[in-house]
Amino acid sequence: MKKFLGLFVAATLAVSMLAGCGDKTDANAGSAQSGAAQGNESVENVLLVTEVEKYVTLPDYKSMTISIPVKTLTDDELEIEMQNYYAKYAVSGITDRPVENGDKVNINYCGKKDGVAFQGGTASGYVLEIGSNSFIAGFEEGLVGVKPGETVDLNLKFPDAYHAAELAGAEVVFTVDVNYILDLNEDTVKDLAIDGVDSIDTFREYVRKSADEKALIERQESIKSTVMRELLENTTFSEVPQTLVNQIKEATRKTYATYGFDDEQLENFTQSYYGQTADEYLTGYANAMAKQQMIMQAVANAENLNISDESLEADLKSYATSSGTDDVQAYLNTIAMTKEEFRNNLMLENTMDYLLGVIQITE
Repeated sequence: MKKFLGLFVAATLAVSMLAGCGDKTDANAGSAQSGAAQGNESVENVLLVTEVEKYVTLPDYKSMTISIPVKTLTDDELEIEMQNYYAKYAVSGITDRPVENGDKVNINYCGKKDGVAFQGGTASGYVLEIGSNSFIAGFEEGLVGVKPGETVDLNLKFPDAYHAAELAGAEVVFTVDVNYILDLNEDTVKDLAIDGVDSIDTFREYVRKSADEKALIERQESIKSTVMRELLENTTFSEVPQTLVNQIKEATRKTYATYGFDDEQLENFTQSYYGQTADEYLTGYANAMAKQQMIMQAVANAENLNISDESLEADLKSYATSSGTDDVQAYLNTIAMTKEEFRNNLMLENTMDYLLGVIQITE
């Protein structure tokens, strides 16, 4: 159901007032009147389903061409991918010699300042390449010569210009357990317990196949993003209805709230990551999402891709059954969507699928 939502804001973009309702005239006019009578939705936004064309002039999307290369790993990249995969899933390794520069080691560590563990300074089963300079000065050097099974205390100091102010210039002690040294070979590859993998060669084949499958998925997402970007760059907007922007903005704010962001935390987050106040970020984001929504709705209208009530009910029952329930409302509650949000997301998926079918895509 949510295969397409990465291009948009998850359920928050699926504003019910924008949902396609089958018949593009009478049915939507009726919903507009109902909304106005109830006083809980904007008539302007209800009519956007049928009147989006007065705000949007689409390009000739059927003649668009985009080029997205197919990514394949070089031999060197494949070897690195094999080592990374092994490092992530290995459960054992070398334990009979000391750590040397260049080794990848599996470690547990706990950093303390004034005897108290500090945030972000503790991990278990972490894989570290000695000599990569991934940690502060002295950490990796302090593990050289330590044998797996041993524990060492490293008395270190964070750089004065460290990004976390509370640790900048601070003297700390890292207690590190060296678990084992990673060593991918014909014997240890079997410890991964992958069906059909019993040698380095079969492991190489497995990793390449996995990488190729991942690359295809990433290419598909890149195609969708590129299609959307091209449409945005070539579509003319006479206006972006402010009521729509406001609704997406508030829906996005509520989504952040469900992840535990109160107003102060959201403000700190947007300032840190985007250099903007929360209101500036949400406004810009909502404007961008509104334009995407308007484009997709205009294409859906032009190509008769809106979701009828009958299709909506059938799809809802199908998705609910697939998830293990006959209760449609329970299913909607599980995916945190209203029925109209679900309808809208089906429209978005169908519309993007249509665009991918008519736009020429080359490698």
